[in-house]
This record gives sequence, structure tokens and C-alpha cells, in this order.
Amino acid sequence: ETDVNDQYYKVTFPAITDATQKYMSLQGKAAVDALPEYQKQLEDIREQQREQLTNPMQQRMFDSIARKTIAFNADGAARHATQQQKVYEDQTSSGLVSTYQQTAAQHWNDPNAFNGALASIISERTTHGIYSGQPVEYVNAQIQKDVSASWIDRLKGIAAAGQASTALSLLKDGENWTDGAGNSRHTEVRGQILARDLPAIQSELSSQAADQIGVQYGNAAT
Repeated sequence: ETDVNDQYYKVTFPAITDATQKYMSLQGKAAVDALPEYQKQLEDIREQQREQLTNPMQQRMFDSIARKTIAFNADGAARHATQQQKVYEDQTSSGLVSTYQQTAAQHWNDPNAFNGALASIISERTTHGIYSGQPVEYVNAQIQKDVSASWIDRLKGIAAAGQASTALSLLKDGENWTDGAGNSRHTEVRGQILARDLPAIQSELSSQAADQIGVQYGNAAT
């Protein structure tokens, strides 16, 4: 029994603990992908250390102790992998949303493409929310935040192109546009932007519009 305890506590247990600590430090997809190899590593440790004992009875005693330790550690690792799978899925979804937001920003002068990107944002947030069991209120809040940010970026893009007055008109009167199927659409732009962000973007656009009008007037005068 002394040989079994020595083999377990001096070598096997530290090796299992070290492997587990290294695995638990992995995050996201890395943790999910590494789980099978980690599980195999624990079994390899047990088998390699078991072979150091030549007495069959000692081997059985060693297996009994080692397998309990492995089961305990593997259970914790499986829970970690499940949690990190969710982290990975959240990261993937957020990455897709970010890509759609970039697409929307790049098409500030193309209403059809811009609104197509917004539709993709809404679809991804909704699908991921349902799949991951997120509260409807949380999903809707995320969508409102994303849509608001995209519209603000678009208005800033229009203003940066020297059309701040056009951006102001969109903010005030909304936008009439035609979708890919040829249907006429109208978007109430103010309603797409979070109330807390409206004053800042309106002030910024007004200032830019005044500056641009001043420049145009100055150019005309000369």
C-alpha cells in the first residue's frame, strides 16, 4: 500500500493537477478544442504510472484511487468546456455583428445596402439570442444599441463627405428609399437612434452643416 500511495501522491496526483490547471487556463474555442486531448492526457498519466507498479493488487488499488481523481477533474473540465463554448459562441456572434456594422458604415451612401446590413445585424442578434436563451429584453436592447450606432456612423459618414445638411434632413424628415425588390420604403431616422444619443449627433451635424455652408459661401464670394 505504501508503494501505491507513493506512486499516487508523489507523481500521479501532481501530474493530473498540473494537466488540469493548464487546461483550465484555456479560454473560448481553445478550451473546447482541447478537451478530448486533455481527457486522453489524464488516462495516459494513469496508465503510465500504473505500469510502474508490478503487483496486480497494487495496480488495482492504484486504479481505484487514480480513476476517482480523474473523474473529479474531468467533470470540472467538462463544465469549463461548456462555459467556454458559450463564450466562443458569444464571441463569434459579436464578431459577425461587428462585420455587419462595418459593412453598414462602408455603405453610408447606399440606403439599400445599408439597410441590408442592419437586417443582418438584427437577424444575428435574434438568432443568437434564441439559441443561447438570452432574455428577449436583453436581445432587443442590443439590437437598438447596434442600430443606433450604425445610424450615427452613417450620418457622420454623410457629413464627412461634405453633406452635413443632408444628414440633418435625414435626421429630421427620415429617408425614402427603394429596397432590392423595388418596394418603396420610409425610415424614421430619429426613431432608430437612442434618445440619449440624439442631442449629441444633432449638435455635431448642425455644427458641421454651418461650417460647410460658411465654406461654400466663402468660396462663392471669392
